[in-house]
Amino acid sequence: MCSEGRPIDCHRSKLFGAALDAIGVLVDHLGLEGERITGNGVGYISPADVPAGATGFWIPDSPLKLDVDDRDKRGYYTNHRHLSYVGTEEEVDVIQAGQLVRVSLARWWKPRDADPSFEERCYAQISGWY
Repeated sequence: MCSEGRPIDCHRSKLFGAALDAIGVLVDHLGLEGERITGNGVGYISPADVPAGATGFWIPDSPLKLDVDDRDKRGYYTNHRHLSYVGTEEEVDVIQAGQLVRVSLARWWKPRDADPSFEERCYAQISGWY
């Protein structure tokens, strides 16, 4: 989440972005066109906006702080956004700005009791960092 229009143009791309881009790995900003945000700040895509891949990498420009809710769900927050954590590594209290973060999409989902007009969603989640 830097100010560049294309993440590969970001100064941080000299560290990771160019190498990942060269092998066809998505390095992008969160908040791409097509991504939608719930009222709780959770990003998701709809069936109409499916990206080419289900995983990618992100270099946040602000710290991501761990939070555990009352249901023991773990996730990271930044700039009023929430990303669930689904990785296998032990959680850390803070993922520092500038660290490479692996982001993936969860399986398609919608509530069982949802109105028929409620479309399925595929939520963004953090699955690792480096």
